[in-house]
Amino acid sequence: MTSTSNPPDCEIVFIQKNTSNSSELIASIVEMDRDEFNRAWTKNDWDVFLQGPSDYLLQAILVSGSLIGYGLWKLSKAEELAHLLKLHITISSRKNGLGALVMKEAIGKLETLGFNFQYLEVEESNLPAIKLYEKYSFHIVHRKDKYYSDGKSALFMKRGLE
Repeated sequence: MTSTSNPPDCEIVFIQKNTSNSSELIASIVEMDRDEFNRAWTKNDWDVFLQGPSDYLLQAILVSGSLIGYGLWKLSKAEELAHLLKLHITISSRKNGLGALVMKEAIGKLETLGFNFQYLEVEESNLPAIKLYEKYSFHIVHRKDKYYSDGKSALFMKRGLE
């Protein structure tokens, strides 16, 4: 678990597989996902992913010591590829540049670790997220109708995979 320096009241903590004990923070992220994310994973989904064979980078965003968001990347070392699975900032903390800070810090950390290529899926109607990802050089490469369980379409975006 490592943290980066940011505005005085904001801290981004990186959690990687097989690193120091961060179970309490992970439990808070799982709870936030369940309570606030529109496509929440079950606790079992989280357990299977975090304890499974996949490597990952998990970000916890803390403001004044309180969790206000998280990001989750699945890592594939052989392909130098990182897949953004989840990015969430609490509604009350949005529009303060925290999403941009999370993306900037994550991309820097990923590239330092050798993951030079990133991709993600985003709901086609989530314009603020799409604008954020475009700001960090993600480009739309594909649209998939009815991708999500609620029938909504997704855009697939990539960065560094030219």
